Amino acid sequence: MLPTMGRGPQGRGSIIFDHEGAPCTDSRYHRHCRGRWRGVLSKGFGPDGRRRRYKVSGRTKQDVVEALKKKNEELEVGLNTSRSYTVEAAAHDWLEHGLPGRAERTRELYRDALAPLLAKIGKRPLRDLTAGDVEIGLRLLTGNLSSRSLHIAHNSLRRAIRYAEANGRVSRNVAELIDTPKGRPGRRRRAFTLAQAAALIVAARSRPVLQLHGGLKDPRRPASLMHGYIVVSLMAGVRPEEIRAIGWEEDVDSTAILLRSPCCVRTGPGEILRRRSPAAR
Repeated sequence: MLPTMGRGPQGRGSIIFDHEGAPCTDSRYHRHCRGRWRGVLSKGFGPDGRRRRYKVSGRTKQDVVEALKKKNEELEVGLNTSRSYTVEAAAHDWLEHGLPGRAERTRELYRDALAPLLAKIGKRPLRDLTAGDVEIGLRLLTGNLSSRSLHIAHNSLRRAIRYAEANGRVSRNVAELIDTPKGRPGRRRRAFTLAQAAALIVAARSRPVLQLHGGLKDPRRPASLMHGYIVVSLMAGVRPEEIRAIGWEEDVDSTAILLRSPCCVRTGPGEILRRRSPAAR
């Protein structure tokens, strides 16, 4: 059975009744016909020059009229929301297209951080997501994740929805309306105390005595080199891969007490890319 065509109110698309199986018994109102009302709205042109068509459906004709009206209002303000576009789909789009120039390791960090939160709210349509949904999803994770993990998950969700907002998928970013809750207590801090750091510096001035078998050489580095490595690590706070790349003659100016710390980026397991950065005092 071919669908019965009709026009929407005031030119807001067309409305049809799509029959299913049994023949039509009411060609005007379709009161007792099996099927579903569907609407099509034609608005603007795509990059390929073809007309853009937006489809809606409903149980009654009035439902379709209201859906077409709402869709038309959204398109007038530059939105194109969809019930099938979920929070999980928005996060996927952000991870794939919203992080240009980022390393795959960075994407994996955000993907892993979002996974527990998406398990709670990922199937929710993005346009129906509320601040309460986000808050409940985060609170359900407070017993399993640390505060840092919750912060990364919440921040990643904010950025994903912001990307969707920039592309007209949602009208506002509800994840920005709430604060990140505290997670479970983390592990005990393992930072040195002042006394421990001072003792380490003193101990690093000389190498401990090492008993070697006859004919073997001491494989350890000179004490002066390790002492400098430990002192710079404690005082400057640079990362291990950066301090390991420092050359004593080319990067250290003892007369000006100047340390040129090379910027090192880890590009993969065991792979470090060294790039020059401004000098740090």
